[in-house]
Amino acid sequence: MSGLAQFGRRHPTIVIGAVLLALVAAAALAAPWIAGDPVALMPVDRLQSPSAAHWLGTDFLGRDIYARVVYGARVSLIVGLSVAAMSIVIGLAIGLAAGYWRGWTGW
Repeated sequence: MSGLAQFGRRHPTIVIGAVLLALVAAAALAAPWIAGDPVALMPVDRLQSPSAAHWLGTDFLGRDIYARVVYGARVSLIVGLSVAAMSIVIGLAIGLAAGYWRGWTGW
């Protein structure tokens, strides 16, 4: 059994989370092709329930909620990834400074 399959059997929740994150990222990248215009106002279609035309329905201005969610995933992923990257950089800088001035053993 390969190492990746073994890891998947030991930690199924990590695999499920990674698959869901990949699906959200793929949907966010493909937003222009899979969703309509998120800011298009259609007062005639306001407050519609979910249907084939509007998968999650429409809001009080007639905007497609599905399109707004898919485009909103882009912003959420960018914010999440940038915060994680900044945390890594700041944590690395603090750890290096502490190791340099305090000594690498911590005593």
